[in-house]
Formats: sequence, structure tokens, C-alpha cells
Amino acid sequence: MNADILVKELGSRIGIELAFDADGICAFKADDMVIVLHNLNDYEIALVGDIGEPPLDGLESLYRTMLEANHLFGGTGGATISFDAERDSFALVKIFDTRPLDADTFIEAVSKFTSVLEVWTKLTANWRGTLDETQPGSSRPNDVIMV
Repeated sequence: MNADILVKELGSRIGIELAFDADGICAFKADDMVIVLHNLNDYEIALVGDIGEPPLDGLESLYRTMLEANHLFGGTGGATISFDAERDSFALVKIFDTRPLDADTFIEAVSKFTSVLEVWTKLTANWRGTLDETQPGSSRPNDVIMV
């Protein structure tokens, strides 16, 4: 389905008018998180959510946790964790090929993305610089949801 149609339907379902601007960007707020949609072309949409600024302590262990989550998308729901140098912040990004999607499937995918974003936002905000050692051999904290 065309990206413009999917975004318009998403807006309708969440009760706001949503459409790409002249630069192919639009955004909406879910709880306290802003999700930005980029129209990469007529059939690709990138969802981007700000995870938060790097913590002052324990950055190496957080990087390791994020890289483990990125591996085969095991802890990101198919999205990628990256670093946005312009904002000095971590971001969660997922690109969708919209051609095989109907509105219901796209809206469900956006909902899942939002849930994963919420987990990573909370994890980053509450990072203490130590790893949860309750799982032998794992450096993944217990509050990371594997989807």
C-alpha cells in the first residue's frame, strides 16, 4: 500500500490528522515519546524514535547490551538501535516496505515499535552502568523485552 495512505489511516486510528509534509516527514506522540515517520519513497517508511542520551556511567556495558539486542534483531523487534550524532542521542529505527502491508498490519507494526521504543527509553534512562548478572553468561538486563 502507498506510504501516504498508510500514514493517513494511522492518523485516523489514533485520532489525529497525520500526513507527510513537503520534506516527507510527520510525527506523532505516543505517551511521552515522539515517533517520527520519514517517507523514504512511495513504498518505504522509516519510523524513528529517540531512546535518550547516553548515560555518564556504564556506557560500555550499555553499548554491549544494545549490540546484543541488534544482533539478529533479538531485542529490538526488527528495528535497529543507532546513534544520532546530530541530537547526541540513541535512536530506534525501523524501515517498512509498505507494498505488502494493509492498514491493520502497519498499525500493529507501529504499535509494536512503540512498545519496543518504550522499553529501550526506560532502560537507557535508568541505566546504572552495571549489568544484571542474574542470567549466567548474559549481559542483557532483565527488563529488555525479547520480541
